[in-house]
Amino acid sequence: MRLPHIGSAGDVNDRRHVVSGPQLLDLGTMEVQTFPLPPGNWQGFVSAALNNNDDFAGYVAGYSGCSTFPVRYRQSGGWDFLGGCATTTSATAINDRGDTLFYYYFTASGVYLQGEGSFSIGELIDPSQGQWLIEWFGVNDINESRQIIAYALNSSTNERGAVLLSPIDLYSITVTNLVGGDNAVFTIEGATPSANQYIVYSLRGPGSTFVSQLNVTLDLAQPVLLTSGRADAQGLLNKTVHVPPAATGRTVWFQGAETNRTTAAISGVVR
Repeated sequence: MRLPHIGSAGDVNDRRHVVSGPQLLDLGTMEVQTFPLPPGNWQGFVSAALNNNDDFAGYVAGYSGCSTFPVRYRQSGGWDFLGGCATTTSATAINDRGDTLFYYYFTASGVYLQGEGSFSIGELIDPSQGQWLIEWFGVNDINESRQIIAYALNSSTNERGAVLLSPIDLYSITVTNLVGGDNAVFTIEGATPSANQYIVYSLRGPGSTFVSQLNVTLDLAQPVLLTSGRADAQGLLNKTVHVPPAATGRTVWFQGAETNRTTAAISGVVR
């Protein structure tokens, strides 16, 4: 399918919107929306990533020397400069929170965490995990739980390759004593204190299904609500639930989800 009215595409989101430079193409209507560049004298904007809120990220370029800046555009607030200039730099990924990855050519990789500011990714790694250098070309993606996929080098062991970086307080679900026909204990940790929690299950595994009553996107196909509850003041929920005997001998996937007026989160999938 040829895309009219745009020269190149940077990314496409679940709303079937395509970002191309400072433009959004709606694949449903084929209409194009153009966004003015930030104040200043710029050659243009090159897009690299688009989230499901139609926020996008990439770099804006000037005309000489150190004139390229990693930037993002948010529908709710306009343009943000995420870091200083370089001859080659860009934002590479943006999640629905607005967290954005970026790099500086041959030197460093960084992340802008919404509401917290910009950081070198290396400085966020717990020292107990070893001495890791996150290569500038390897900041690939960041999800809604702030997990980052990157390419890294361990300077102590000389290990090199893809790594998954996870926040220490990652929203997660665990299941214990799971036997069909008995009670199982579900534990959600890292939740927003006092926020509503939902535990769902599926017999079909991951499938990227939107669950409207939760207002979050789950990884499970055709999820069914098993139980719900409210996290305590420490962001913890322990819930004992009777598992139907029909689950005996079958593969079942579980996932936790949270939603309130200001946050939404999903856990990893437990098989």
